[in-house]
Amino acid sequence: MEDCVLHQDEVELLLSDSIKLILIENTVITEGPLDTDCWVWQATKYSGTDYGGLYLFKHRWYVHRLAYMMFVGPIPDGMWVLHKCDVKLCIRPEHLYLGDMRDNIADMYNRPWFHLWMRDLMKKPTKSHKHWRRF
Repeated sequence: MEDCVLHQDEVELLLSDSIKLILIENTVITEGPLDTDCWVWQATKYSGTDYGGLYLFKHRWYVHRLAYMMFVGPIPDGMWVLHKCDVKLCIRPEHLYLGDMRDNIADMYNRPWFHLWMRDLMKKPTKSHKHWRRF
């Protein structure tokens, strides 16, 4: 009887399928702002952020980045995974796209909520913004 030996590509495929299953099992399909529904992450959120998180192989992963890698492909160095739907917990591959920091800032600036947020922020500093000075 021979030992069962898995090749590296077989191990990667098994891990990939397991991770995809974890991602899918921890989402709820919810109506979003786009024509297609969002897949909203229901498990862990990282404190201080509105992004979903998962500890895997002793590493902290943002689930939208993990979903992009599992369902779309690799993320090149220096690239960010952005949301077309503007739902930070969404991991639907069709709602995710690659961009850099400049793309992220431009995307944020073009969101309807951004200008309202900035207006409110500049009206009156809150305790969390006590380090800001008003001129």
